[in-house]
Amino acid sequence: MKKYYLFIFTAILLFWLSSCVPLTPVPPSISALIGEVENDVSLKRTAESPFEEAFVNDEVKVNAQVKTSEDSRTRIDLSSGTVIRLGPESIFTLEINHETDNGLLTRLKVEGGQIWIVLNGGSLEVETSSGLAGVRGSYMSTGYDSESGDVRITCLEGHCAAENESGAVEFTTGEAADLSADGAPPIKSEMTAEEFQMWADNVPEAKSLLPAELFITPMPTAREPTPTPTPTPKLDSCTVTSTYLHIRTCADSSCETLGYVELDDTLELAQSESEDGWISVIFEEEEGWVNAAFCE
Repeated sequence: MKKYYLFIFTAILLFWLSSCVPLTPVPPSISALIGEVENDVSLKRTAESPFEEAFVNDEVKVNAQVKTSEDSRTRIDLSSGTVIRLGPESIFTLEINHETDNGLLTRLKVEGGQIWIVLNGGSLEVETSSGLAGVRGSYMSTGYDSESGDVRITCLEGHCAAENESGAVEFTTGEAADLSADGAPPIKSEMTAEEFQMWADNVPEAKSLLPAELFITPMPTAREPTPTPTPTPKLDSCTVTSTYLHIRTCADSSCETLGYVELDDTLELAQSESEDGWISVIFEEEEGWVNAAFCE
């Protein structure tokens, strides 16, 4: 009988000790917030929820998606200090964003468009259908052509890498790599002048790494003075419906920017009819163009 009670006591003790063993902790996520919104930016908060309008300070959780439309941009700030910027017509999913035994790990799945990454510690991976791009303590961008599936990766500073099933390459400051949709091994090359300019135009955090002349607006060529035109009567006006709306020099999102206006500002129309979805307005005594969808 004593042996029976001893057995029962031992079983209870083992059960109690096993229940006290701590579970494997789930790594805490690093918070991510939307820091800037320019024009039409959308946020899909969970895999099951629909896209909705994004606002500054919206939280971007793991498995959330962020999407920009034509002539739209946004900035996502991680609590670690890392900055992610999206260009127009871009979309990505935040797949991983937490501390690991090897430091902070962030992974994005990009389905189209252009993103720029300013990494502040840890490592960040960008997954595409053509391969994987990685960056550690560096400035990296990826441009993903959703039609061809090709990916172009630039490394403005630091250490970057690109790989697919056919191979891998490492590259550094001022270099780039191409991941082809056909699965060919990654190819390393030099960054182009246009790619340096894109960093200057889209990533103010990179200003200290770029030549000053990339930020200088070219002076217009001297020309003979022209007669002062006869003032024309004022035409109709429109009211800005976007948080920020850029004024372009022509009716296309790739044209140079004259400046920008903010929500509820009023713009005088230079012409009464639109041109391919763009309307002509008067901005600082000059004629410019804005997307008609954001000025009503």
